[in-house]
Amino acid sequence: LNNVAKHARAASVTVLLEGRAGAVSLIIEDDGVGFDAENTSGAKDKGLGLVGMRERAALVGGTLEVESHPEEGTRVIVRIPAPPATQRRRGA
Repeated sequence: LNNVAKHARAASVTVLLEGRAGAVSLIIEDDGVGFDAENTSGAKDKGLGLVGMRERAALVGGTLEVESHPEEGTRVIVRIPAPPATQRRRGA
């Protein structure tokens, strides 16, 4: 969200947290200026936040997806595996 505030020039941002079939997903979407998600390695100050997010997701067995194009906004999806909820024992 910090990068949205600093760089995206977005009018709105949506944050969604959902749990489904063994995974938890965090989805962040904005309607800002977007960027070339395929070409962030050479740009100054671009991609470092994404690298850190990708590394942190990987540490817990998760993934990071980034969908963005110039002038089309950005969507970031972090998926983390979650074990199935265990049933509570009676009387516990």
